[in-house]
Amino acid sequence: PLTAAEAYHFGLVGHVVPAGQSLNKAREIAARVVANGPLAVRNAKASAINSGWIDEEDARRIEQRFVVEVVRSEDAKEGLAAFAAKREPRFTGR
Repeated sequence: PLTAAEAYHFGLVGHVVPAGQSLNKAREIAARVVANGPLAVRNAKASAINSGWIDEEDARRIEQRFVVEVVRSEDAKEGLAAFAAKREPRFTGR
């Protein structure tokens, strides 16, 4: 058994919050995820699901397939354009 602080130190958890604040932190993280392009979020999730428990070389090939789809997407172009224009992106999931 580890304390929350130890789990954080070893990278097993990403956040440690005071008692009773877990749901607030989860909502904060979810809001940051939802603010990203839906295609990128969907592909990141699919990549993690499909490559989490296989050898590194095969996982890298799977991840690359998902990354290439995102990089070539309209959302990627929109993200770069929004960044250059210093505005919020308007992602479409394409």
